[in-house]
Amino acid sequence: MAGIHQVLDAAKFSYTIPGEMSAFFIAMLSLNGLVGLYTTPTTMTNLGSGRNEWDVRVGVMAGTLMKRFCTVAWAFLGLGALALAPRLQSSEHAFGWLIRNCCRPAWPD
Repeated sequence: MAGIHQVLDAAKFSYTIPGEMSAFFIAMLSLNGLVGLYTTPTTMTNLGSGRNEWDVRVGVMAGTLMKRFCTVAWAFLGLGALALAPRLQSSEHAFGWLIRNCCRPAWPD
């Protein structure tokens, strides 16, 4: 992390979006979260597939927490890609660049 902090500017580590975090943005994000929670196509299958209510509660909560941990890991990968390849043409290429250039197969070619 110390190396990433040396290469990237402090704005890359901000929890907010500088200049874009308005009251309207927060209100729309909150409304989208509330509506999206109950209108996603998988809600019925996710909540109706458990043996009982307790299994559904534990499953949904565990899945949500696991998703958050994965999101943090993806954020670290993104910061690493910014530090290693600051001239990428698009942020969409970051993960592919990391796989191509940083992951080597364990077997000989």
